[in-house]
Amino acid sequence: MYYDISKTFLITDLDGTLLPESKVLSENNLKAIEKFRNAGGKFSIATGRIIQTAKSYFEQLKIDVPIILCNGGMIYDPVERKILKAHILNSNVRQYVKEIMFEFPHIGVEIDIDNKVYVIRMNEYERHHISFTGIVYEEKELDELPDGWSKVLFSLDNSEMHKLTSFIQSRNYSDICFVTSGSIFCEILPYNCSKGTALKEIIEDLGYNDYTVFAVGDYDNDIEMIQYADVGYAPSNALNNVKKIADIVTKANCEDGVIAEIINNIFNK
Repeated sequence: MYYDISKTFLITDLDGTLLPESKVLSENNLKAIEKFRNAGGKFSIATGRIIQTAKSYFEQLKIDVPIILCNGGMIYDPVERKILKAHILNSNVRQYVKEIMFEFPHIGVEIDIDNKVYVIRMNEYERHHISFTGIVYEEKELDELPDGWSKVLFSLDNSEMHKLTSFIQSRNYSDICFVTSGSIFCEILPYNCSKGTALKEIIEDLGYNDYTVFAVGDYDNDIEMIQYADVGYAPSNALNNVKKIADIVTKANCEDGVIAEIINNIFNK
């Protein structure tokens, strides 16, 4: 298959895909992305992060097309520095969070509203998450928060994650989306919200329907995006269920330049 680089759109997850464990963009990936964009390719990111924790990356990458934040809950223009679309959780979610906190007394709870982060319950996993990502946050009681939540992030020991997902499924919360985004993280998102639906919106809004779309991700929250793309990639470090739905599993992982490998493959075709 032949690819016209000027008609290609490549979008990648951040943590565990473009970013290694150190959270520092590699020179290998940076050079490949620059080569891709100089040849006319469109490049973007799709992440569960909010603006404040994704900003340093989209600025360093000099992204000039919309990006996906909050696991699909927000589409943001990094050039104009404005939110293009934002999906908001309805007010019922407050009661859902109370039920989950009661059932799991040691669960960490973080609630994002636009570009602000509120920690409702701190635990060791949430503390590490804050330290590692440099989040600026406030600690609040749940009932002190206004409505208009972008997403809820739960953190819990990996051994308890199955119990949490089973509990939420048993409650039949039909007006939200629920997705795991890491071995110790899971999230409540607005209904019908995902990286996949957000990617579809971007492609349609930008008039990129005649582009070849490549998407890359390693975790459950990337699956719909990978499925929507013309060519879906999973790095070698991805979960097995992500590898199964991907068109291509790379040799490289997030530590040794998976995006550079993909871009080189695109150029070779």
